[in-house]
Amino acid sequence: ALHYRDSATEMEALAAELEARRGGSVLTLQADLAEFDRIPELVARTVGRYGRLDALVNNASTFTPTPLGTATPAQWDALFTSNARAPFFLAQA
Repeated sequence: ALHYRDSATEMEALAAELEARRGGSVLTLQADLAEFDRIPELVARTVGRYGRLDALVNNASTFTPTPLGTATPAQWDALFTSNARAPFFLAQA
């Protein structure tokens, strides 16, 4: 199961490459991890397809170079959501 937020073209290419090696093995899941309700849905769809979930690799992240002293609360929230909150709640789900 592979998650993506915005990079549909890149995900389609990766899924096609993986499917060519092992047909029927890929589940792609589009979601913005800032939308909290999508997190348990991703896990449920994965378990629904494969019957279990053996491992979780949290590699979604956000990075915006911001000089110290200039970050806004909105930037902090976006950074924290993708880099800390989403991985925590994915693991919990």
